[in-house]
Amino acid sequence: MKSQVKKRLPKHPHRLASALFLTGILSLSSSSILVQNATAVTQATKGELIADRGSDDSYDDRGRRGRGSDNYEDNRGRRNRGSDNYEGDRGRRRNSSRGQLPARLANAVILDLSKRTGIAPGRLQVTQSSRQTWSDGCLGLARPDEICTQALVDGWRVVVSNNRRTWVYRTDSTGRVLRLQGENSASNTNKLPNSIARAVLRNAARQLNVSTSQVEVVRAQRRNWSDSCLGLGRLDYQCAAEIVPGWLVTVESGRDRLVYRTGDMDSAIVLDEAASSFDNNASSEIRPVEIPRSQLPPDLESDEVFRAIASGGIAGRTYETILFADGRVVRVLVSDRNNARPQTYQISRQQVRQFERLLQQQRFEGFDGLSYPPSRGTADFMNVTLTSQRATTSYTDINQDRLPRSLQSVIQAWNQIASDRI
Repeated sequence: MKSQVKKRLPKHPHRLASALFLTGILSLSSSSILVQNATAVTQATKGELIADRGSDDSYDDRGRRGRGSDNYEDNRGRRNRGSDNYEGDRGRRRNSSRGQLPARLANAVILDLSKRTGIAPGRLQVTQSSRQTWSDGCLGLARPDEICTQALVDGWRVVVSNNRRTWVYRTDSTGRVLRLQGENSASNTNKLPNSIARAVLRNAARQLNVSTSQVEVVRAQRRNWSDSCLGLGRLDYQCAAEIVPGWLVTVESGRDRLVYRTGDMDSAIVLDEAASSFDNNASSEIRPVEIPRSQLPPDLESDEVFRAIASGGIAGRTYETILFADGRVVRVLVSDRNNARPQTYQISRQQVRQFERLLQQQRFEGFDGLSYPPSRGTADFMNVTLTSQRATTSYTDINQDRLPRSLQSVIQAWNQIASDRI
């Protein structure tokens, strides 16, 4: 029996012990490596998230400004299904979306504005965007009697334009909370703050050398100005290119009419002299009225610079004339749009640029939404509606010499373009 047991024992027992010892060492080494790798991944992921939150909102991950604007995500990264900002099982933020406004959020803003204004989504575009941290759950724009969560909220400031008007939105990081800046409630949207109204009236009273009791605010409209000079820049002053929310305020005293541009604070108030009539000839000018929204014509397309729609006269016809950015001038008889061939001719690009500069110099934007009606008892006149990328105004040809001089300058330049070869 003893001899059988001895035969079954291994001849070299020390080799078996060595093998078991080496196996244990390898197992411990592998466990250590796995722990180190897991720790490194966790630290790297945290580092990416921290770096991502601190990234510049105007540049992509290589430090270069994105082509065209900063509102759309890098073409190198596609959105994962069911997620807009994250990818992978570890939930890491995508490198391609650093500082870029997520497309889903941009779409949410555009759709909301389209519902509010009736403007087609395709005619709205995001022109600026920047990361922000808002002071509360209402994004700093609480409505009357609204209770807001008192916590910091990460989100975006988004500027949207249709090439004629500009809107500023505030959002949270998900796009579920959207607030249109300057619109706290339907009733207060166009209510001019008392502090701004008083400051405008004081300024107008000084301009006209009358008491403030003789001046009244007749019109106040919300505006988002294109720069820190409220769109009234001077050659001797450098204006910051930033959207400034504010007001377009019209005041009257007798036959005098003054137009002011303001910021949201009463410290920024500028008289728009080109749109005002406060000189000795004011008594001969026509007092404008506001064009009802239902009567406003469609906005211009992106490749259109200016349009005139003339209707009435003895024949009662309606003509539409459009100046395109490439210099084409097209005139069509509206009633025969499907039958008559449009009349077309070409002007130079230089002439187009000169006309665009004239619109800016004469502050055509200041006449937006105003109509200069005919005098009582007049007949057989043409009603003309002029539209640029930023403004629409209308007048009757019989009273053209009684319009503000800056508007007359625009009309004369336009008539030369529209009539020379047609």
